[in-house]
Amino acid sequence: MVNHRFIGRDRLIRKLRQLPVEVRIAARNELDAQAAFLVEKIRPNVPQDEGDLASSLHWRRNPSRTRIRVIITEGANDETLGRKARAVEFGRGGDNPMDPQPHFFPTYRAYKRKIQNAIQKAARDAARRIWGGGGK
Repeated sequence: MVNHRFIGRDRLIRKLRQLPVEVRIAARNELDAQAAFLVEKIRPNVPQDEGDLASSLHWRRNPSRTRIRVIITEGANDETLGRKARAVEFGRGGDNPMDPQPHFFPTYRAYKRKIQNAIQKAARDAARRIWGGGGK
């Protein structure tokens, strides 16, 4: 059965596989730099009354080689801190209610376009270095 959700997907995948390794490396290096940038922008926005939450904020690569993804974690090694991070971000109801104090998503949304542009620029610049690239 044909997947009609993305026409031309196979052609795009073939072209992406032809990208030189240098372009991929440049994009991944910029992705790492932008992940560190985002963590540094989020950290001051974490509510200070939440203890170790700000110091537990860090980023790491997804171990899967099939995707390029950076995961920003809060309390990755401490399950209670990880649950607390979600509760602080979104709030919670029930017996022990907590008002939401968003810190991650507002910062991410504010810098999302800048981060995407920086990664795309790094890949473009690497491709231009390799293939020579068109002045305007």
